[in-house]
Amino acid sequence: MAPQAPPLAEEASLEARGEARYLLLRDELERTSPGRMVAIEADGGDWFVADTTMDAYRLASSAHPDRLFYFRRIGIERKPTRW
Repeated sequence: MAPQAPPLAEEASLEARGEARYLLLRDELERTSPGRMVAIEADGGDWFVADTTMDAYRLASSAHPDRLFYFRRIGIERKPTRW
């Protein structure tokens, strides 16, 4: 059986928790790794930096194969998307 996508409310909560963790790490990440990607395991707080989203995912999923991650480009201001 294929894994199911998390409910939308869980995705929104993951985004909020991940962004909150990013804000705690922001000074260090922007000083050491601007423009790179970070994968954040929002519940435990582990984070993984790489040049691409896929590489960050590989690092994160090897450490936490059953977890969801929040991805963000370091140092780029996020702007809300409206459809």
